[in-house]
Amino acid sequence: MDSLDIFVSSKTKELIDERKSLKKLLESISKQIHAFSFEDDASASKSTVQEVFREEIIKSKIYVGIFKNEYSSATKEEYELALDKNKDILIYVNESEIQNRDEQLKVLLKKVSDRHVIHYFTNKTDLEQKVKDDVLRLLIKKYNLA
Repeated sequence: MDSLDIFVSSKTKELIDERKSLKKLLESISKQIHAFSFEDDASASKSTVQEVFREEIIKSKIYVGIFKNEYSSATKEEYELALDKNKDILIYVNESEIQNRDEQLKVLLKKVSDRHVIHYFTNKTDLEQKVKDDVLRLLIKKYNLA
């Protein structure tokens, strides 16, 4: 395999530091990994935001979804496309301040939990370790890259 594309998804403003951190972490695992984070990788173009993320998800092998409290229809659409395209899906949910969680996000997370094992995290360091462990396991098991 020449490269392994990973799509990192979350509500744009809510978890920007976590997405940037995961991009750096994932790309440090192997030179064969390219982690797509919208802020860092989407360039100005004639394409719409939806066209860009659809194209990136379709070419990705792994979808990493991170959630906290804010609902995003775009993030839901990204998850559903990854599911529809049969991508490997890794889901992480921040469990701090859950009393502020949007009701639509609660519904989405229930749907997600019916299909996937969710890993919960409390801070960026915790998230990084869980994602690294899960991606390494997946790379060894399925992609023979680690």
